Amino acid sequence: MLKSFFLGPDDEQRPQRWLLLACVLVGLGLRVFNFAIAPPSLWQDEAYWAVKAVKTAAIDAQIRPLGFMLVTQLLLRTLQVAGWVYRLLPFAGSLLSMGLAPYVALRLFKSGWVRALSVLLLALSPVALEMAVEFKHYGVEVGVYVGILAALLFYRDRPSWSRLALLLGAAWASFFFSLTIIFFYPAVFGWLLLVSFRQRQWRRVAAAAGVALLCLGTITTIYFTTWRTIKTEKAEKKWGTFYDVFYTKNGPQNKYDSRATWSTAKYFELAGTPGVGRVLWRASRISEPALDRLRNVDWAVWSALHLAGLAYLLQRRRYLELFALWTPLLLVTAFNFAGRWPAGAFRTNTFYVPFAIFLSCHALEWLSEAQGRLRRATPAAALLLLLPTLYFRPGLTEKGLWAKPGDFPAALALLPLDPPSRERTLIMDFASCRPWDYYTVYDAPTRDIGPTLRRRYKDSCQRQTRKLEAEMRRRATPKRGFWLLMTDQRKYDYLQGVAREICEKAEVQFVRGRTHMLVRCTQGK
Repeated sequence: MLKSFFLGPDDEQRPQRWLLLACVLVGLGLRVFNFAIAPPSLWQDEAYWAVKAVKTAAIDAQIRPLGFMLVTQLLLRTLQVAGWVYRLLPFAGSLLSMGLAPYVALRLFKSGWVRALSVLLLALSPVALEMAVEFKHYGVEVGVYVGILAALLFYRDRPSWSRLALLLGAAWASFFFSLTIIFFYPAVFGWLLLVSFRQRQWRRVAAAAGVALLCLGTITTIYFTTWRTIKTEKAEKKWGTFYDVFYTKNGPQNKYDSRATWSTAKYFELAGTPGVGRVLWRASRISEPALDRLRNVDWAVWSALHLAGLAYLLQRRRYLELFALWTPLLLVTAFNFAGRWPAGAFRTNTFYVPFAIFLSCHALEWLSEAQGRLRRATPAAALLLLLPTLYFRPGLTEKGLWAKPGDFPAALALLPLDPPSRERTLIMDFASCRPWDYYTVYDAPTRDIGPTLRRRYKDSCQRQTRKLEAEMRRRATPKRGFWLLMTDQRKYDYLQGVAREICEKAEVQFVRGRTHMLVRCTQGK
């Protein structure tokens, strides 16, 4: 179908078709660049799970899909223990989502401009780009969701046993790579059972019901073997306090006075993830308060597009699209009410980003079906939605939204392999400690310097600023100095000042912009 779409008759829509292809190539190019050309190093969370993947059985990784961990461990044993190997599955998931996005857009939208916009929004999404090079299963989940949606539309387009087998098989297997697929199951199996029942296709009813029971049995098995041991109340309190993804009435980040207003805000926060890059907006000629007002306008626009998209699907009686694209969001909200899943624009909800994009783009589909000037305004509206991303986000390939950038091996390379005996103390913040543990023990590409550095330096890891300062003052004796390796940028300026105060000489170096800071404190001669 795609071949005939791009190479078909030369009609008035052909430029839009090639525009769609260009959007796909942009997305693929950005993902390849991030993965192969300028990959960031493993940051704190990734390094923690990288070590666990080497030392822990896959079944014991409670919040990671079993298949994701098993395949990752197989790749590590087959290839090597390296950052790019850990990220192979998320990268593959990102390629799958971009590869299938044109097909999904063709089945969901009639307007060529809306098709191109939906694909380009996914191509440029900071969440999708970050998670494509993040050792977590969230990037895989984006591919899984787009893949299952494509299989569902593929079956609807021309129902057959082979297409049904593809859909049902993919739906069951996807659970081993995406825990959140359970939020999509009601739409997939509910629609299959309803349509097959209405058409009196009893064998297909039996097939869909059988696989639904198989999925339920698989989920139940995983629950009793791993999830059951998770202390949900403790996790809810911790995540609610630090990330504001569970409602805590007196939480430090909670800005709302009731559960209803908080949940409504979190609902639209997730619904508005097509524009979530607004958090990264930067502008030298606009004040920060003015930029904040623009961010609020952008959030309001995407919230309105979300509601308009729902209204359009309901008005056109496109119930499959409505059910498929909306159900996961409703279930996330319901699970959050029960204290079982984080709400809002948070990395655990990465899977919903493409669905939020497709749902909002249906509002422009409504515009494209209008008459006269309104219809001709569709390209302009699409361009206006893209302008903030293109203008206010100069670093499209940099992490920084739901993950952290960095180049930890470059920071390690600045440490002398044979430092003077009086400068063999290495003080690190918590954001540096886990990468230090990974890169000095397990990582194959840094094996030539990692173990040596670990032997030559006595490392000290501190989480709080006051403890870091106390350790610096304790180590800075008249005849002994230390090295300070920092990754948490919020503490740079203060600890630089401390180093300059207590050290005879403090040499400061930054890595990859300001992602890491290395301070050498020299005392005496």
